[in-house]
Amino acid sequence: MSPKEAIIEKLSKFRLVDKYLSFHEIMPGTFHADKQQQLIVSDILDNCAKELIYLYKEAKKNPLKSHLKKVIFLHMELITHSVLDTANKEFAFRLCWFLAEKTATHLPKQTAKKYWGYWQVEKNEVRTVMYRKPQTKMGSSKKTH
Repeated sequence: MSPKEAIIEKLSKFRLVDKYLSFHEIMPGTFHADKQQQLIVSDILDNCAKELIYLYKEAKKNPLKSHLKKVIFLHMELITHSVLDTANKEFAFRLCWFLAEKTATHLPKQTAKKYWGYWQVEKNEVRTVMYRKPQTKMGSSKKTH
């Protein structure tokens, strides 16, 4: 089996498994998550894997890393904007990183300045961050008479 076929097989298996049952060791607290949130996370991750499989099947050799990253980033953005609690978002982000590893896509270099949920990559390490909304300056607004 070629490396390309092996990756397609891994991605296909990922789509078939129950994410919460198979990967609950990542974040044990999410195992008993709300069914609606589990469904949202599973749908986003399944769609991500489906698009990655498509890229591999359409490429003559291997797809461009930039195309793989674009698909994973898009789905991470979907997770960011989905109605999910913190634990389920974190769980979903970790599985996106898992998909990146399976496709040999190195995300840390591309996400050094991008916040994905509640953590970011600094010096090839994942660090927890707290997002702070920028303060607006009081009294700086112009008044018109």
